[in-house]
Amino acid sequence: MVKPRTLAGELPHGPWSCRGCDVWDAILAAAIGDVATLGHLLNRDPNLYRAEYWYTQPIHFAVREGHFEAVALLLDAGADPAAVGIGREDLITTARDRGHENVAKLLEDTRVDRGRISPSEISTDHPILDAAAAGNVMSVRKMLDADPLLSHCRDRAGGTPLHRAVAASARAVVELLLDRGANLHAIHGAGPGSESGYAAADFQPIDLALWSGPFWGVRGDIDTARLLIEREAAYDLVIASALGDLAYVNRVLDEEPHRIVEKRAIRQAPVIDRRGV
Repeated sequence: MVKPRTLAGELPHGPWSCRGCDVWDAILAAAIGDVATLGHLLNRDPNLYRAEYWYTQPIHFAVREGHFEAVALLLDAGADPAAVGIGREDLITTARDRGHENVAKLLEDTRVDRGRISPSEISTDHPILDAAAAGNVMSVRKMLDADPLLSHCRDRAGGTPLHRAVAASARAVVELLLDRGANLHAIHGAGPGSESGYAAADFQPIDLALWSGPFWGVRGDIDTARLLIEREAAYDLVIASALGDLAYVNRVLDEEPHRIVEKRAIRQAPVIDRRGV
């Protein structure tokens, strides 16, 4: 593989602020099955399991080459066993197509243990998803009373009830879902089940409150965003700039100017004009 210029130095690369050179080293170690180096890199920067280049994380390279121990290490670090690559092929299919049955079985077992279901396996969306989008608090509460795990269910596009509620600005439902254990940091998938599948891919609920569409048009639901932040949603340079929190932006950039290049997983970067600030 040829090292890209963006991964040749120590400047942060991607939304997790991992050093570019470390991202490259992690990808290379995963691709050749160098578990010792990969473990050392992850110990130094635990976010490297989800760092990526061109929408591709280290685990994709380890799976493609059939390196069982490297895959296991990345899964233990937090990598998603149900991840889908830029070609929309999931890891299990990638492993099986290349004859790495032991890797495919490891991914399947891990996915089951974590309760992760591929959107392609969902034939019908659960009614709680439409109820969340409609802001129907009573129906959502009734369904959660019957099955508390429904707060984690997914639609065919890869979204959770919380994604649906946030996208609809249904704040009463958002609060109920969070009270019942919904994952505030859940990543929206990119399944084919609805028109929002591509547009919302990689969005956390906080992203859906602030942006919309594949080209990140401003949605600007500040009230919902602030509700999520009060419940400890991610608050980084990009979110702060979207909310106009210049005090936070100035403090961060005065201390660490290089962070101006940060992006969120949805590729949204800070929109900042510091002139006169």
